[in-house]
Amino acid sequence: MKSSFIIHQGKKAYLDFFIAEKLPYDDCLLLQLTSIAGPQSVVKGIKAALLNRDKVTISINGQDSIATRGYGYSTTVKQKRLPSGYLHTLIYIKSRFSYHTTNFSYQDFIVHGKDENECMKKLFAWIKKSPIPFTKQWTEWLWQQLEKNQLITNRGTAYSIHLSQEEVEELMIKNLDYLKALIEKKKCKKQST
Repeated sequence: MKSSFIIHQGKKAYLDFFIAEKLPYDDCLLLQLTSIAGPQSVVKGIKAALLNRDKVTISINGQDSIATRGYGYSTTVKQKRLPSGYLHTLIYIKSRFSYHTTNFSYQDFIVHGKDENECMKKLFAWIKKSPIPFTKQWTEWLWQQLEKNQLITNRGTAYSIHLSQEEVEELMIKNLDYLKALIEKKKCKKQST
């Protein structure tokens, strides 16, 4: 069984789930989302450390990594006392999970889901709110293009997406004939059934 902890100044809490980014020039993980639980005083101390951008230790099966809170405009904290008496705290960089935004000039966000298909649906939800004429059947194609152009990074059950409206439009213009063919193919399938 996997044991995961977050440690600060010798105090340790359970690390339920986290999403972090690793920059190529730094050994420190940047925590974008952290879900921790433990005794109230310990969790509050670790929460304060993360909000102050202090360094903490992430320990997974005895393998330690140094981490700190990632960069972002707004950090959200949600807390709930569990029946066990432990405090559960969720800390995340709101702007990194804001694929519901209406500002499409530039986005750098994280989508999380149980699998790649669920993450693709969240990407489509973001594009659907933009002025770009985009159909659902193009989502898988766009996902592949983002991977090919290194605009998406797989983080397990989360994907970091670096995308702008202009980049989506440029990809669509370059591949317009292919996208039109996808629409025609779907029309033919409907007519034959």
